[in-house]
Amino acid sequence: EATSIAFSISSLAFMPIYGLHIAVSVLVGERLGENRDELASRVAITALQIALAYMLFISLLYVLVPSLFLHGFFRHSEQPVADQKAVQAMAAVLLQFVAAYNLLDATQMVFVGALKGAGDTRFLLYVSLVLSCLLAAFSVLSVQVWQLSIFGCWTLIIFWCLIAAVTYALRFRQGKWRL
Repeated sequence: EATSIAFSISSLAFMPIYGLHIAVSVLVGERLGENRDELASRVAITALQIALAYMLFISLLYVLVPSLFLHGFFRHSEQPVADQKAVQAMAAVLLQFVAAYNLLDATQMVFVGALKGAGDTRFLLYVSLVLSCLLAAFSVLSVQVWQLSIFGCWTLIIFWCLIAAVTYALRFRQGKWRL
């Protein structure tokens, strides 16, 4: 239940960044269509700065005042108060994990948008297939083989987000999208 709540709250941060992802894709495509690849690069970097500033703000709120986000999930609950408090306490801890991956998620979403706008879709397809399989494998291994705790599973999510963010950032920095 706490994981479900944390993911629901996470969407508050995710959705505006998804909108930014689409905007970056369009703007990079337009700038490249005008043969202004340096401006396309600046669009992506500016969008990254906006995304990181927003995610940092939201992440600080997740860590410093989690009750701001959790309160609505428990207002009319029929669960016993002791159970509510346990779920709320666990969800507050999980929001710290969300805060940790928010910045990575923002990074990968901005760079995916830039690469998509640049037409680097074959790379995006291959990497997304590999990353999807990696996440599925992590999920199975973490629960069935390694028998990780909930915190271990969330740590793997952060690690997966790190791999995605670094992969897309390196591809962007490499500049092959400019061709």
